[in-house]
Amino acid sequence: MNKKGQVFLIAAIIFIFAVYSVIIKYNTAKEYATLEDYEEITENYQSEFPKVVNKALYKEDETVESALEKFNKKFLSNARQKDPNYGVLYAYKDARGNLHIVNTLNKKVINIEFSDPRIGGRVKEAKIIGDGITSEGQICLSNIGCSTSSTEVDIKFGENYGRGYDIPGDVDTLIIEVPTTNPRTGQISTLPIELDIKEFTTMNYISSEDTLKTPEGDDIPFVSATLTTT
Repeated sequence: MNKKGQVFLIAAIIFIFAVYSVIIKYNTAKEYATLEDYEEITENYQSEFPKVVNKALYKEDETVESALEKFNKKFLSNARQKDPNYGVLYAYKDARGNLHIVNTLNKKVINIEFSDPRIGGRVKEAKIIGDGITSEGQICLSNIGCSTSSTEVDIKFGENYGRGYDIPGDVDTLIIEVPTTNPRTGQISTLPIELDIKEFTTMNYISSEDTLKTPEGDDIPFVSATLTTT
């Protein structure tokens, strides 16, 4: 074989190897999504939350309840585009001293307990549903059959069941229990938050959680939560 033919052969081998190195799929470690946006979104929420409250109190053309509801709805709509599990539980005290609690945590039902001096400090309990919780039922028609449908729970069924709850201003202490599910075991634990209502103005509890899988198929619980009170 002449030298010219050897050059073409070597060039062909190099070309084939280069193409093969691009096409071949090597063993790689997959990168899994994390809550990397959580801190930035949360700092933004905590910065804007008191501004919304103060603006409503100062201008007096809109109630704090209405202002926070619109702010929270718009903020969560944007936040959940990055983090679908993002949710907020917030509370505030109005001018009469009454406490209002609103639960927009993602698929969480929280339990609250509070003492009422008028009835000797006996502990009362109430449950507040979160966002994304659905109720399922059947509709049946004669000679046609039944169909099952589900809808998001968005109304109150009695005073102790709804997305929000109002507490009279003479309450001394309040305990909020936020459930957290361990993705690895499926066990549910509660995080009790005790608030001194006498020295209380506003509160927001922000959380997100996810289940990540390693290349070996193991579940890794990833939970973040932030509590702020004023």
